[in-house]
Amino acid sequence: FVSIMNFYKKRNNWRNIFERAAEAVAPEARDEAENIVYSHFGSRTGDLGKSITADVYAIEDTAIYDLSSDHDAAEIIEYGGYSPMPYPYSEKIQKYADIYGVEPGAVAKGVHKNQPFEDPHPFLRPAANNAIKRLNKEVVAQFKAVKP
Repeated sequence: FVSIMNFYKKRNNWRNIFERAAEAVAPEARDEAENIVYSHFGSRTGDLGKSITADVYAIEDTAIYDLSSDHDAAEIIEYGGYSPMPYPYSEKIQKYADIYGVEPGAVAKGVHKNQPFEDPHPFLRPAANNAIKRLNKEVVAQFKAVKP
């Protein structure tokens, strides 16, 4: 029993268990975040979904999984807020104008007038919170898989 107890006393062994569990759960959390955001807004170009990343970091005796997005609209979608008048000839506005077959100025005015992101529509936080339940089960599975 001493070797088993010594194995599970080591922080590094627990960090490895948590890190493997987080790496197993992170892709599912990323996919769930994409599903959540597209269930409300729908996918036009797919850029927002492609921008969602799930990363796992091991820092000292801690393993962290992180969901994030570097898309321009991610923060305002997640937390809500006022949309200023977008520049009508920006690449993103032009892309949407091409999709809808309208002038870029009409798309920019539509965003400003309709304020589609005024209310928050969280997609990263709920996906991360839901993944915690799966993470707990995965930690147990990784714990059982490790043999001292």
